[in-house]
Amino acid sequence: MHHLTPTTNTTNISGCNTVVYNSLTYTSSTVLRDTVRSSFSNCDSIYYVVNIAVTIVNVASQTINVSGCDSVIFNNVKYTSSTILHDTLVSYQGCDSVYKTININVVAKPTIDVTASLNPVCSTNPTILTATGGSNYTWSPSTALSSTIGASVTASPFSVITYTVTSTNVCVVSKQITVNVNALPNVDAGANKSILLGSSTTLTATGALRYSWNTGNAADTTASINVSPTSNTNYVVTGTNATGCTAQDVVSVSVNFSSVAISPNNYNYGNVVTSTTSNHNITITNNGTLPITLNGISVAAPYSGSVSSQTINAGNSVNISISFTPTATLFYTKTLTISTSIGDFTATLQGRGVNAVPAWVISPTNRNFGNVQVGDSATQTF
Repeated sequence: MHHLTPTTNTTNISGCNTVVYNSLTYTSSTVLRDTVRSSFSNCDSIYYVVNIAVTIVNVASQTINVSGCDSVIFNNVKYTSSTILHDTLVSYQGCDSVYKTININVVAKPTIDVTASLNPVCSTNPTILTATGGSNYTWSPSTALSSTIGASVTASPFSVITYTVTSTNVCVVSKQITVNVNALPNVDAGANKSILLGSSTTLTATGALRYSWNTGNAADTTASINVSPTSNTNYVVTGTNATGCTAQDVVSVSVNFSSVAISPNNYNYGNVVTSTTSNHNITITNNGTLPITLNGISVAAPYSGSVSSQTINAGNSVNISISFTPTATLFYTKTLTISTSIGDFTATLQGRGVNAVPAWVISPTNRNFGNVQVGDSATQTF
């Protein structure tokens, strides 16, 4: 009889997601056992234990974008041109867990330029500023700019100013431009004027080198011009200085005139009983632009009336009561003369004197003749 103590042989095998052992593929952890017998005693001599450990790993993908202007430093390495890097992260079990793709984007620093459509420019007049060579432009300061973003903006500065345009696309690059501004002429068309209808006046402008008036007359290009408007008119003068800048001013010419309207200027009183009076108003209206003075009135009998001396302002009216008192049974036509500071005005007055109509009273107002035989007559007294 043989006494044999078997030995144990242990093998540990691990893998990520799968393990291949003895040409077999294992996708999960397991333990394999085997026994070897002694050939001379036919007793168990060796116990084999195989520990298979399978680690399940979901591998992730990660993309990293790194950009820089002229160069990029990544993981302490400097790159001067664009490239793609690959890296793998390993878990504590030794399995690949993350596949990394690093996109290195190296952008060459652009050279930007900025121009002005007009430079110098007249004060407050527009000039178009245009940037080229970059992208994503911003402008500063915002003073007198139509916008602070975009490749082109409109500037209308009052005085000399420097603008900075910045291009921002990985690389941040700035460029400046100074817009020079010429002053506008200080054009003065003079004080407003008033004239009488039919007269003329001289308008004189100052503050510029050359002038142009909006009279419609191409010859009105001097500092002084004569005008004879028939109604209130605004005149615009455009002045140009030595730098070609222009400015305008306006002068108003008021045209004054006098006009009086008499209403009615012909009135018929109709039939009026002699020795009685009929009244009617005559209206005097100032239709002009200047005040007038009503001095008085005159008219022959049998018409009469009176008015005190007074001022009638533009647009106002005065009523004068004129009486007609006929003394005979005649038709009367007379002229009413109204005296004013701008002349005399007249109105024609007409009327007829008539006798009074007798007043008849019949009493009683009715009578009953009763029954009267045909061929007979009946008499009643009223």
